[in-house]
Amino acid sequence: MTRPRGWVLAWVLFGLALRLAFALFYWVGQPLTHDEREYLALGRSVARGEGFTYPADEPPPGTGQQFGRAPGYPLFLAALGVTERSDHVPRRVKVAQCALGALAVWLIASIAGRAARPPAMIAGALLGAAILTRPGMVFFLPVWGVWMVAKRAYWRAAVTLVVTVLCIVPWTIRNQRVYGRWIAVASEGGITFWTGNHPLAVGDGDLAANLPLKQAELAFRAANPGLTPEQMEPLYYRDAFAWIRREPVAWALLMTRKVFYTVVPMGPSYALHSTKYVAASVVSYLLVLPAAIAGAWSWRRARRDGGSPAPLWLMAAATVLAGIVFFPQERFRIPVIDPALIVAAALLAGLRNHERTDRHAHV
Repeated sequence: MTRPRGWVLAWVLFGLALRLAFALFYWVGQPLTHDEREYLALGRSVARGEGFTYPADEPPPGTGQQFGRAPGYPLFLAALGVTERSDHVPRRVKVAQCALGALAVWLIASIAGRAARPPAMIAGALLGAAILTRPGMVFFLPVWGVWMVAKRAYWRAAVTLVVTVLCIVPWTIRNQRVYGRWIAVASEGGITFWTGNHPLAVGDGDLAANLPLKQAELAFRAANPGLTPEQMEPLYYRDAFAWIRREPVAWALLMTRKVFYTVVPMGPSYALHSTKYVAASVVSYLLVLPAAIAGAWSWRRARRDGGSPAPLWLMAAATVLAGIVFFPQERFRIPVIDPALIVAAALLAGLRNHERTDRHAHV
């Protein structure tokens, strides 16, 4: 009989094979998105020893802006030796990301089998690294804090917070010296908040999925000429908060739509992709959703047995919170929400197996 570890390894290798086949044989010759261009440019600059600046051989971004980005992913690209400019994702980057995706399969399987409870200092360091790679992870801090306070784990919460802040502070100081203002991690927060809290926002998708909002953003920048993205960031926040104060009812309705699009896989952002892409994303999501809901409902039983992966639920809650504050989009959901659904479904299966084992033991 095959041991469970063998099955995990088999699924990891299967996931790796699927990713490699998609990346190297199907998704080829595709143009880079705005974010991809910026991260590859920064990674290229770091690899050349030029620091976190956009290199001279990077073409103008057109109607977009070149934001100060979080350092984690450019460092990853620099470690891969990406030094030459390309209009497509380099093969070595695809292969490396496929390997990371396969590692994620193993991590999901591990989390599904037991709760992850790292020591407080390690948790803080990991969270700091996560925020420096994906700034939206900052929403995990308040969610984690509330959870720790509810469990009366005050010391652990304080240590985690301090270690996390200490990991981020050096980059924040660097930003102040480079841009002349305090920016915790990255400077795209203002435009992201403005995009998700605007009278033309629909509750789903970024500027690429909303042409009227994109035109409004160009007009907003034209009204403030000569400012860098870092100087524009507080103006975006100020304009968005002004609209929220003027139209609280409209903003509340917009928040309701955000909640809807967070749960229901539809909206204008999906129309940007091919039919096959949307089908693969939506069908896989809907297939696991019923079992995930049932597994999450059974969480209270697993919690008594110490088998519930609470940190994953907290991370999922932080992702949902970030989507509601800014805007939900599929690419934000997939890295966290989908694994959480898989783990919840696995939790349901594990509880049923446990019940069958108990019944057989008492026969």
